[in-house]
Amino acid sequence: MTQQVTDPVASKAVFDREIAEYRENEGEYRKLGWLLLEAEYPRVLVVMAAAHLLPAPVLFGLALDYTNYPVEPPALRFVDPFTGEEVPFDKLPNHLLRGEKLAMPAILAPQGMNAEAVVPRNELVLQHHGGPAILCHPGVREYHEHPAHTGDAWELHAGEGRLNRLLDIVYRFGIRPVQAQVQLTVVYPQTAPGI
Repeated sequence: MTQQVTDPVASKAVFDREIAEYRENEGEYRKLGWLLLEAEYPRVLVVMAAAHLLPAPVLFGLALDYTNYPVEPPALRFVDPFTGEEVPFDKLPNHLLRGEKLAMPAILAPQGMNAEAVVPRNELVLQHHGGPAILCHPGVREYHEHPAHTGDAWELHAGEGRLNRLLDIVYRFGIRPVQAQVQLTVVYPQTAPGI
């Protein structure tokens, strides 16, 4: 747990604005599969399901800690939404693969079309030396505290730790690309002869 070093009243006021902004659009977020389960300063618990699939699987539980926000970025952990326990890196359904759109050479594109290809670039969820899964993106405490990002100060990314923005990143790279492939196998118990 992070120690509160900023004015808790001011930090809570900013937190309350974040939650109010979420609540203003909650109906739309619910259609996307975002479900805000808890929001009590400084913590938020959100479930993210793939609502575009039927049945809609729950893919992520996110626990965010807004202690000291906006002076410090929020912490974000991937959790089991039913137990609250952290989900290990290797148990996550995906690692938020970010792709990059590249124009195809004209010779490869069908005649008269400007074709683009999406080339996988990198995973946004990483693990450092066997630690917990972290969202490696500006605006998240774990990103800014990581030694590889010492030159990328939080102050350069103020506003990127907003709740709606962080949920959108997980949605765009971890939920929206998921497609369903369901196979159903039905097994009927065999009855003994003569029964």
